[in-house]
Amino acid sequence: TTTERKRILLNNIYGVDIDSQAVEVTKLSLLLKVLEGETGETLNQQMRLFHERALPDLGDNIKCGNSLIDYRYLDNQQSLFMESEERNRVNMMEWSSVFPEVLKQGGFDAIIGNPPYIRIQTMKEWAPTDVNFYKKHYRTADKGNYDIYVLFVEKGLKLLNKTGRLGYILPHKCFNAQYG
Repeated sequence: TTTERKRILLNNIYGVDIDSQAVEVTKLSLLLKVLEGETGETLNQQMRLFHERALPDLGDNIKCGNSLIDYRYLDNQQSLFMESEERNRVNMMEWSSVFPEVLKQGGFDAIIGNPPYIRIQTMKEWAPTDVNFYKKHYRTADKGNYDIYVLFVEKGLKLLNKTGRLGYILPHKCFNAQYG
C-alpha cells in the first residue's frame, strides 16, 4: 500500500550527495515510487490519503553534503570564516548530526553507491585543502597516490553496523593498485 511504501521509505532509505540537484532528483524519484500503483487503490484509501499528507517529507532522509569532509575541515583553515564560495564548494557534513538515530543504533545495515573516480594528483590542483584534510583524517590517504573512491570505501565501512554490507561500483584497478 501507499502507507506501507511511505513507512519503508521514511524508516529505511537514506542518502547523501554533494550535488544539490542530484539530491532533488533522488527525492522526486523516491516520491514517485511511493505513488506507484496509486490509481488501483480503493476510494476509501484515496479519501484517507486526501486527509493526510499524501507524500512524505524526505528532508530528514536525503541530504546534500560532502560525505568525506566534516567540520574538522575548519581546523585546516587559516580562518574560521571561510569565504562563502569555498564553504559552498566544500559543503561539510557531520554524519552524527545528519543521521543521529541511525548512528546511535550502531550504523547502517547497508550502504550502496557509485563514488567518483578522481586521482588525488588532480585534486591537488583545485582542492589542496581537501587533500590535506584527507591525509590527516583517512588512513587510506596517509601516504602515496590514490584515487578518491578508496576514501569512500573507508568512510562507508566506518558507517556500517557490525553486520552491515557495503556495495560500491568500483573500477577493477581498486583490486590491483597498492592503495586498493
